[in-house]
Amino acid sequence: MAAVVFWHFGASGVSLALRFYTRRSIECVSSCFRCCQRCLRCCCRSGTDESAGASGGARDVRVVAGQRHRLSSVVQLKWYWFHLALQGGFLTREVLLISKLDGWCLEVSLAQLAIWLTLLIVVLEVWNFSKVRGSSEKQKVAVDSLFDMLLLPVNIGFFCTLCVRILKLQPSSHVRTMVAVVIESPDIYEALALWSVLELFVKVVDAEAGKDPQRDADARSSFGSFKSISLQGVKAWAFIQSVAVAAKLVLQGVVAVYFPTLCYWVSKSCKSCNDLYEDNVAAALGAVTFILCSFAIMFVFYFEAGYRRYLHDIGPMWKFLGVKGIVSVTYFQWLVISMLARWFNWDDTNVYLWHCLLYAFWMPVLAVFHATLAYPFQAGCRGSESQRLAPWLTSWLRTVRINCQRDCETTASSADVDAPRRPNSPPAAEAAEGSELPQLRGSRAEDDAGGSPCASPLRMHRHDLELAGVQLHATDDVVTDEVPARLLLLYLVFGMLCLYCSVKLVLRLVPLEDASDAIGPLRNITCTDEGDLAHFLQSRNDLNFQLLNDTTVRWRNPGVAGAWLPLCASTQVGCQLGHYPKHSLPSLMCTAAGHYTWAGECEAISCGKPPRLPHATPRMSDVASMNWTYGVTVHYDCRKPGWRGNLQALCNITGTWVVSGLCEEIICGPSPDDVPHATPVLNPNRTGENVSTGMAVRYQCDDMYNGTPTATCGDDGMYVKEGRCRKECAPPPSLLHASANFDNVITGAVGWLEGMRADYLCDPGFEGHMAAVCGADGNYTTAGNCAEPSARRVHMLEATVGIESSMLLLLAGVFTWHLCRRSGVNRQRLMLDLLGHSTPVSGCNPVGSGNPVGSASCSPPAVARGTTPNLNSVDDLLIEESEPSSLRMEPASEDVGVL
Repeated sequence: MAAVVFWHFGASGVSLALRFYTRRSIECVSSCFRCCQRCLRCCCRSGTDESAGASGGARDVRVVAGQRHRLSSVVQLKWYWFHLALQGGFLTREVLLISKLDGWCLEVSLAQLAIWLTLLIVVLEVWNFSKVRGSSEKQKVAVDSLFDMLLLPVNIGFFCTLCVRILKLQPSSHVRTMVAVVIESPDIYEALALWSVLELFVKVVDAEAGKDPQRDADARSSFGSFKSISLQGVKAWAFIQSVAVAAKLVLQGVVAVYFPTLCYWVSKSCKSCNDLYEDNVAAALGAVTFILCSFAIMFVFYFEAGYRRYLHDIGPMWKFLGVKGIVSVTYFQWLVISMLARWFNWDDTNVYLWHCLLYAFWMPVLAVFHATLAYPFQAGCRGSESQRLAPWLTSWLRTVRINCQRDCETTASSADVDAPRRPNSPPAAEAAEGSELPQLRGSRAEDDAGGSPCASPLRMHRHDLELAGVQLHATDDVVTDEVPARLLLLYLVFGMLCLYCSVKLVLRLVPLEDASDAIGPLRNITCTDEGDLAHFLQSRNDLNFQLLNDTTVRWRNPGVAGAWLPLCASTQVGCQLGHYPKHSLPSLMCTAAGHYTWAGECEAISCGKPPRLPHATPRMSDVASMNWTYGVTVHYDCRKPGWRGNLQALCNITGTWVVSGLCEEIICGPSPDDVPHATPVLNPNRTGENVSTGMAVRYQCDDMYNGTPTATCGDDGMYVKEGRCRKECAPPPSLLHASANFDNVITGAVGWLEGMRADYLCDPGFEGHMAAVCGADGNYTTAGNCAEPSARRVHMLEATVGIESSMLLLLAGVFTWHLCRRSGVNRQRLMLDLLGHSTPVSGCNPVGSGNPVGSASCSPPAVARGTTPNLNSVDDLLIEESEPSSLRMEPASEDVGVL
């Protein structure tokens, strides 16, 4: 929308440039045509019969002058046609854009109908007034001032239809904010039109007052001062109004769209350019504009009221109302719509829509008002034979040509005096030449002098020319304003071609794609010191913020990676996993100084104390931290013994504990069947597959096997086996020179099992040790032997008992003592009988379940060679059993008694 508005003003600027500045190319073409016309004129004169009448010569001259004027008019580029062609191009673009948007609703259709009807009426009016524009520079300027008023409805109507299209078809686009300033943009054309009206009044009053003989020098001086003040006041208002509208257009249409952060960076505050304009400039500028507008209207009104006797013929009131009347109606219309909006609860979009739509409806009315009351071109009906110019136009043209005609007459007189008489020219021809129309003289003088300051219209009726102060000869033909059909067709074809070129040019400058809403800024000033949003959040991980999914797409700068937040912009962010917004979603904002600030807070999700789970206890290392927020895992140890497993509780995003795993009771499964020679003995109340930890399975050995093997269920679910079934052996075998030494009571109850050992005692006169071990096959394995003692052992015995005789003979009736076994106390006293057998005299007192030691048989002691035992002095022998398989002899403390 901004591009359309600026290009529209640009086209108007080009039209003004064509209006006020003469192009060198046109001057060059005009000079070429003058040369051609002079050659044609000379050829015509040389071929003309000298006897021809004066009237025929004058008619030929008029024909040549008319041809020259038509040729020069075709070459020149008329600024008003250029402006209308561009207006048609912009309006055609609007039609194409509406069709593309498929938006031919009632409001848009009515607005388009109104603007095209207005364009048609204005084209007809411009076509009519272009006939009296003439070749005089002053007359061109005067008629161009009329075009400012005639083109006003088209200029205003275009902006009205543009706003209707935006408000109806694109109410949510960024250009919606420009509607308020766009609808004020036609004030520039209004100011220019009011300026032109005032200039029209000033020129008319100046020309008419110059003919008043009653005016003195003071009156002329007073009028000159008032004229200067009025013109300068209106010019100042037009200039300030144009500057104000252009400034708002630049701020809202360029800066706000393409450089939205520029004003933030300049002012170091988060006030937009529009806010800064409204706070600092709008009030003062509006006051100045209002005052100047009031003065401008007052100046125009005073001219109309104070110089009414000079302006009466041109109808000044209608012309003033043609500029300000319709605009005043639209201001009143805005007040009425604003009041109705309060009753019907309309928003700004509906208020502006109704205002712009009604504003567009007023433009055809304004164009008709110009064509019928303010600036009519003809006095009668177009089809009647008495077709005449409107009285005001005739009077105005007479006023415009007063000074110009004087200059033309002076120039023509000088040319007639200085120009030599043409040879062979009859008096009749000179008379005919002298009776030419003043405008033709002006044309000739222009041809001779290179240009004339004025010339009258070519397409005037006879009566109109006489009213304008031109005396026509009775025999002169009246110049008709009818256009030949082929020339009219040529104009029509040329106009359509210009419209086509205009549409192509407008679409090239402002393509239809520019009307889309996806217009991004060309440059954004962002918070660059702290990096993009992602890096800032990484550096401030304590905030626990997280970018939303669309944040990067929304705040991406072209050609730059990452999301960059512009100045004074804010965006919502989310919370990291395990956190939730305390009140609402937090937001990040980039200040005008280029630093990030934030609002809102993300709190961690807490699950409370860990739950109590059966057969498990939480680990102290996890509980001691007292951190029970999202993502925390508390591990549990299963109760021992009897339970095992991997159990843990996780705090999830909903603030609840999610338990995974379990503690299983340890079951060892069926009892092992690999215990040899045994069968498990099971409890009838329990199956063989649910043996828990700590429980023991007992086994019963097979026949001929003995033992109590068990299988205990361990903490790891495996059986721990103890004991085994051992095979029984027969009683210990008899060994040579030895006798078995075992407890028959014990062995009778238990039996001889695998691995049990039977110890043997050597017979008297033998020494050594023998044992028999019950093997796995039920047979005994013997070890050791009993052998006769050697000579060395006898000598050691003699040394021990202190007997010098070489032989110790134990006779009958000799008492001996045995030391009791370790299981008993005191000593045992034995007496040898005649048969060599020992008889216990006193026994050993058993301790616990110990049994008394049996009697020991004594064999005659060894007698040294050449000696005899001394029975009277032999000491008692003390016999102590050190081991079950061996005996040791020690001297007794008492003497051996002899019976």
